[in-house]
This record gives sequence, C-alpha cells and structure tokens, in this order.
Amino acid sequence: YHPHDWRGWWAFGTGSLGDMACHTANLAFMSLKLGLPHRVSAVSGEVNPETYPAWATITYEFGQRDQMPPVRFTWYEGAKDGQRNLPDADLLHGQEIPASGMLFVGDEGSILTPDDYGAKQVLLPVEKFQDFERPAPTLRRLGEGNNDDNHKREWIRAIQGGPPTMSNFDYAATMTEAMLLGNVAVRTGKALEYDGAKGKVTNCREAAQHVDSGHRAGWEV
Repeated sequence: YHPHDWRGWWAFGTGSLGDMACHTANLAFMSLKLGLPHRVSAVSGEVNPETYPAWATITYEFGQRDQMPPVRFTWYEGAKDGQRNLPDADLLHGQEIPASGMLFVGDEGSILTPDDYGAKQVLLPVEKFQDFERPAPTLRRLGEGNNDDNHKREWIRAIQGGPPTMSNFDYAATMTEAMLLGNVAVRTGKALEYDGAKGKVTNCREAAQHVDSGHRAGWEV
C-alpha cells in the first residue's frame, strides 16, 4: 500500500483522479468557471470490488456559465493494452505528448500545458501564435522560491485573518465534488445525470451509495 499505491484501492483512496485532478484540472476548472457537471460518463478497464481499473476515460458535461457556452471536459488516465490512454495525437499539432498535462481545444487554436500544474502554456499550432503577445498576470502571486513553502505561508496568512487562499474551501469543495463524480461513473458503469443543487444522481440508484457512503458513529458531519 505504501508509500503510493494506497490511492488505487477503493477502500482507502480515490484513484489517480482523486490524487491529481486537483492539480491537473485546476487551470481549466478555474478559468472556465466549470462548477458542477450535469452529466458524467466513463469507459474503463475491468472494474473489480477492490481496486481502481488500469485505465479510464471520463467525460464531464457542463452547462452554460454566465456568458460561457456549454463545454465538455475529458479526463484520460492509465494504460490500455500496454499503451498510455491518451487523446487523439492530432490534437497536439505535432507537439510531443507530455507525461501529464492539460489541453484546451478551441475553435481558433489550442493551449497545451505540459505539466501537472499548468505553469507553462504552449499555444497551438505554434506557427500561428508565434507572435502572440501574452497578457500581463492578474492573479495574486504567492512569491518567489519554493512553491510548497508559499502555499503554507498563504494558508497561515488566511488563518491569521488575511485574504482567503486561492483554493479556499468554497472553490476546492466544488472542484472535488465535480471531479470525484468521475469515479462514481467508473464504478457504476453508467452515464450519470447529476443534480448539483441537491447533490444527487437522478438516474441511477446504485450511485447513491458512492456519492454519500454515510459516516460511522462518532464521525457524523
């Protein structure tokens, strides 16, 4: 189980989705104001009662948000038949497929972030955007130096009455709820219709036990 593989057991962890989506999906989730999806579906490798499957492709569908149109978000993980489970290589316009990252696919071009954290952005196709002037940063910066230390300082400042952290509970809880619905879709093997206001899957009774598994006596919320 230790130090890493505990995440792959249903009883202990939330799989690679629960481990990494808070990092890898954050850029899309924050910039596109995704909120909660209304539909989540998945295809995956064999699902057994003990462990997460070897691979999964999970599709989230989000409705219109303010002036933003509906959007589809697809998560790829694991390896299928000895090959990494990946989107169509043509979408990367000849760029090398990174070990991890995110790809925004738009009408006029795409944005590739070739790492877990969205720290770098590559505009695609490269030749089309080589003269593009990037906008000045607008989000609050945490400072220079070790990133982990900066996060800790941000947390401490918030506790002491400073500004809320960028990933405050109101944001992080919604993102966590949205992303982990993918695991429910994997486990049930069904496309789920989700009522975010009520926190309920409306078309699959089996999903309820995975959305809210209850709490042991003494651990109620």
